[in-house]
Amino acid sequence: MFLALMVAMASCSTQEVTPPADSPITVLKSPNDAREYRYLELPNRLRVLLASDPSVDKAAASLVALRGQNHDPEEFGGLAHFLEHMLFIGTEKYPEVDAYQQFIAANGGSSNAYTAADHTNYFFDIHPDYFPEALDRFAHFFINPLLDEAYVDREKNAVHSEYQMQIKDDGWRGYSAMKAVMRSEHPGSRFHIGSLDTLGDGVQEALHEFLETHYSADQMILVAISNADLDTLEAWVTPIFSAIQDRDIGAAKPMPTAFREESLPLVLTYQSLKDTPVVVYNFPVPPTEPHYLEKPGIYITNLLGHEGEGSLHQHLKSAGLIESLGAGENRLDDRNAFIYVEMVLTEAGAAAIEKITGALFAYINLLRNSPIDEWRYQEQARMAELGFRFQEPSTPSGFAYRVGPLLAHYPPGHVLAAPFLMERFDPDLIRSYLARLTPTNLFMEVVGPNVETDQLEPWFLVPYRSNAFDTSFATPEIPELSLPAPNTFVPQSLDLLATDDQGPAKVVDSPTISLWLDQDTQFGAPRANLYLTLGVEGGLSDPDDYVMAQIYQRLVSDARNELIYPAYLAGLSFRLNASSRGFELHVGGYDDKQPALLADVLNGFTSLALDPAKFALYRSELIREWGNFSRERPYTQTLSSVGHLLVEGRWPPQRLADALREKTLDDLERWRDERLTALTARGLLHGNAGAPDAQAIAELLTENLALGAFPLHQPSVTNVSEPLTLELDIDHADASIALLVQDPDSSFATRARSALAVQLLRQAYFTSLRTEQQLGYVVALSNRSLQHRAGLTFIVQSPAVSTAVLQQATEAFMKAQIQTVQAMSEEAFEQNKAGLIARLTERDKNLNQRSARYWSDLHLGVESFDSAQQIAQHVSKLDKDTVLKFIRDAERRLKTERLLVFNRGRFEEAPSGGRTISDIDAFKSPPG
Repeated sequence: MFLALMVAMASCSTQEVTPPADSPITVLKSPNDAREYRYLELPNRLRVLLASDPSVDKAAASLVALRGQNHDPEEFGGLAHFLEHMLFIGTEKYPEVDAYQQFIAANGGSSNAYTAADHTNYFFDIHPDYFPEALDRFAHFFINPLLDEAYVDREKNAVHSEYQMQIKDDGWRGYSAMKAVMRSEHPGSRFHIGSLDTLGDGVQEALHEFLETHYSADQMILVAISNADLDTLEAWVTPIFSAIQDRDIGAAKPMPTAFREESLPLVLTYQSLKDTPVVVYNFPVPPTEPHYLEKPGIYITNLLGHEGEGSLHQHLKSAGLIESLGAGENRLDDRNAFIYVEMVLTEAGAAAIEKITGALFAYINLLRNSPIDEWRYQEQARMAELGFRFQEPSTPSGFAYRVGPLLAHYPPGHVLAAPFLMERFDPDLIRSYLARLTPTNLFMEVVGPNVETDQLEPWFLVPYRSNAFDTSFATPEIPELSLPAPNTFVPQSLDLLATDDQGPAKVVDSPTISLWLDQDTQFGAPRANLYLTLGVEGGLSDPDDYVMAQIYQRLVSDARNELIYPAYLAGLSFRLNASSRGFELHVGGYDDKQPALLADVLNGFTSLALDPAKFALYRSELIREWGNFSRERPYTQTLSSVGHLLVEGRWPPQRLADALREKTLDDLERWRDERLTALTARGLLHGNAGAPDAQAIAELLTENLALGAFPLHQPSVTNVSEPLTLELDIDHADASIALLVQDPDSSFATRARSALAVQLLRQAYFTSLRTEQQLGYVVALSNRSLQHRAGLTFIVQSPAVSTAVLQQATEAFMKAQIQTVQAMSEEAFEQNKAGLIARLTERDKNLNQRSARYWSDLHLGVESFDSAQQIAQHVSKLDKDTVLKFIRDAERRLKTERLLVFNRGRFEEAPSGGRTISDIDAFKSPPG
């Protein structure tokens, strides 16, 4: 096939990559994209996209096998997912069980995989010097995997642990409830995670059969990116990946429809564990990928999900019926997709679903009875054009694993541009999709903790009920509903300033405002980021203080939402959060309209009219959110509790919920009068902005806020100088631990020793506790920082053993690793050291990444903005004896100076040793 895809975007400036003489495909790319691309097919018909970027300091690859959960044999539910696990555990050429992961980790990389309905995606990144060998190790997953019977039984336990971990996750529960009402002929109706029951006798043979039946080069896609040139990349991948067998399996069979026509309209009602009532209106439609040049779904969902004046969101929110509303497209497979509208309900909304349904169809009728406006389409196309034109590079790993699946749905020449292309305004096509948004073509989900049910889903034990949707409801006339006006935030000026190459410099330095500026257009986009801390004197000192700030920021954001949402659609972002210092504000995106947005947000910031109904709404919303934290996965709760316990200005969510429950509107007014009479401001302006812009921001702050001259509060971190233990009561059968051995101090030299220790130990910890001992699916060792203080953090969640066993296994691991590291060759030590330095000194890939790095450093008082580089310099000077001494000390302090947070799960035995923390408030506020 010699079809060159040379289509230029009608409304979009693009750049075409000139292919080599023997290539039939031209890859369309952004004018802001300096990478070079090549698409080719190997002799075994494996499709390949190569990307060359001399500026990257990581190489990455992804291989997508176009088979997934939907291709499980009926008798082995979860087999595709199980095979994904098994391919990591040894190949004929590289038989050691953790050889691949150890090689990747030692050389500054990471690896992972996921199994979706119609594909399985394997991906990794690594230092470019080791990319050729990594590709060879990776390719042998698919050439000659061992599928070692000795590890089949062990890895079944890992899959089962993953299933048990998800069993109380509301997302998985809802997905499983939907499976219960899908047509039984659709494979999506079956259980696909895998368990000890579904992966039983005969699974070894089934793995080999699945591999030979469903893994074939003609149904695989490889994406590889490196700093090497395209010819070199092609020379690397061609011989290696051509060795994958072409079994000529062809495209997967088309899926049946997910629901029988006669089963719709259908209402699925199921119980959630979290107290979050939700209603979702799913309208089955054909997938829109074949219409990627027209994007009919984008036109419709943009209007359904709008939050501005006259929107469905505004109508329902002002009536106190919803907390949020979102609309979008959800692709299930090649045959099935939904246009959906999802709403998180208030307590009043949960009791008024029929009224909400009527309002939704009133808005749909408004869409149906209104012209399909070309100007609206072109406004959306304009933003898509700008998004593509000023697209900034993603990380190599992000690029590789994201683009691979796209090649299954779009022509290779358009694979980079397809998500942005809006070339063809087709009102008839839009109307054909809009015509499917009817009461008779509806799969509706009603979710809440107290809904009435009459059946039990077997795999996740979800109580549910299914019944026909009553189409006789009334669709009211709602005069205040209207379609949005033209968006005034669409950027006009796209001029780029010169980059000053100086890094951040303080350009405003007064007693009340400190503002740093970095005029930086290296990434070629007219965007900027503004970060501001608006500090209250002394910080938010207790839970009562903190919850007042939280509810106040919700009210401020709500009051500005009808302005903020059009700005969001025009490529701007706004975020306001409460923190231990006061408030954190971020404005990002195209710089042209940022001053207008910031002025709107700051205007009346401390004199907001406080509405009693809105106060009650957001008080209820926050109490529910904080209460729902108790339904998070055990390891999430234990890990978060480490910060709640040790960091000043953080508290357990339930403590916050209890504090807010007693608050009134009068309390909030008094708090504002006392706490917001003076704020101090510290900020960072980074990107396509200059000194005049920084001065204008300072003027806006001065005009709109009462500013005070006092130091910005710096939260402290409690020193762990004894063995401490905190037990959590979590409603989950799994046991979990989060075990912190805090660094002795926060110096860069100590952080370097700690980081290198984790670099040497983390993969071995995973291999020992998960792969070898099969203690749990979640096993991790990290160098997590709390504010300025890092440490070794061990995390395990287990359905198999008690927390006492997890504690003992961790202590035994650390003891054994002293000898392992002692015996490590200098070559291996230096390799790990180089891998860590490479990770610490990676170049920023885009503006947002650099802005976040700057702001993190400024937040911690590192005004040189180079903390990672300083740590890397200290790492470069370390020898093995120094790190070994650090590891020995950490092993000792596992018993004498550590914090252990745990939940027992279904086990009686608890960890031993240490002072038990029974009152968190008392611990955080010691006498004196």
